[in-house]
Formats: sequence, structure tokens, C-alpha cells
Amino acid sequence: SKNFRAKIYNVAITNKQTMSPEASARRSLRSRKPCSYNVGDVVEFINSVGVSSTGSLVFKLTEDTPGNPSWLVTLVNTKCKDEEVFEKSFRRLIHKRTESS
Repeated sequence: SKNFRAKIYNVAITNKQTMSPEASARRSLRSRKPCSYNVGDVVEFINSVGVSSTGSLVFKLTEDTPGNPSWLVTLVNTKCKDEEVFEKSFRRLIHKRTESS
């Protein structure tokens, strides 16, 4: 019983040492892989209500904010109005527009 408790204690201490606060902070501060978006790209994003949506980029609304420009996005497969979406709300690039498409 004592050996079992000692083993559990040692495992807990080892796990605590491997997950230091510095390690988790570094992981959370990693920036996303840079991705340049273009007109016609299809992206998944979080809309203003917090729901995941899919849309096609129509044009960039703000050129002056390089860190988080806003885009006019036409929603795919819906009859909803176009939305203004900030680039940081993009979750992933679904389809990259090519010159031929």
C-alpha cells in the first residue's frame, strides 16, 4: 500500500514537472502559420454570433490594419446578407482560389 502511494506520488510529481507553466504559456503564445487570403478563397470562420460559418471572400475592406484586416464575406449555401469578418475570426482555409477558378 505504501509502495503504491509512493508510485502515484512520484508519477504526479513527474507529470507536474513536465508540464511547467512556462511550457504551456509558450504553446499558447505560438502564432498561427502565416496565411495570405485572396478574393475568391473559401474560408471557415466564427461569425458575430459565435457560430461557425463558411463563406467566400469578396474583397478586403480594410487595408490599413495589417494585423487583423476585415473582409466582406458571402456566405456559402445560404441566402443571408454578406458579412464583415475580421481575418482573426478565420478558422481554416477550405478552398484556395486558383487563377483558373
